[in-house]
Amino acid sequence: MLEQAINRGQVWRGKHFSSVPIKGLDTGFPSLNQALADGGWPADGVTEIEYRSLGMGEVSLLFPALAPLSHQDQWILWVAPPYPLYAPALINGGLSLYNNLIIQPQSRRDLLWSIEESLKSSSSSAVLAWPESMRPEHVRRLQIIATQQQKPCFLFQDRQYANSPSSLRACLKMLPQGGLCVEIQKQRRGWAAAKVAINPPHPLSFLIRPPFPSAAESDAHRKIVR
Repeated sequence: MLEQAINRGQVWRGKHFSSVPIKGLDTGFPSLNQALADGGWPADGVTEIEYRSLGMGEVSLLFPALAPLSHQDQWILWVAPPYPLYAPALINGGLSLYNNLIIQPQSRRDLLWSIEESLKSSSSSAVLAWPESMRPEHVRRLQIIATQQQKPCFLFQDRQYANSPSSLRACLKMLPQGGLCVEIQKQRRGWAAAKVAINPPHPLSFLIRPPFPSAAESDAHRKIVR
């Protein structure tokens, strides 16, 4: 039974984790960097981002961190995004249009497999995925792989588990005066319960796109993926 638990990723094994902290990815927001234990988004683990409504700025929040990665000779992998990638949003966020690869799994099982394999790939620099919600044992498997590969993984979810073993768990809320509140609910090597108000530098409407693109949009969308 122990071996089965290990294979399911339900057992923590210290050998998977480096004793030397890896500097986090610059969020682009000094106040948020200061609140995060790694000085930025975890560069070698899973970050769970809970959001209340689609297009509230949950993706543009990551643009400052993703922009440098997008100019490397590696892929940023987008697994099951709920909308097509919108070229003007990427350009305004400083991202290259050419190193983005989109994966649309056909089943829940395929989605989990796709995230794992994306993290294991030597050709990827970061993985973003939309699993809606993910059980702690599945997050643990991804956390182990991300740590082994020293690679960031961002999970966008509408619900999180309190006992999730991710490196960072954050909840986003819209502020009445505009902007976002990033509530840090749990983080590795640092204090939780911090709330940071930020103003994303790019219009949030850039990411509010129809879920099913027109023929013209599909053609433009295909040109994004090299």
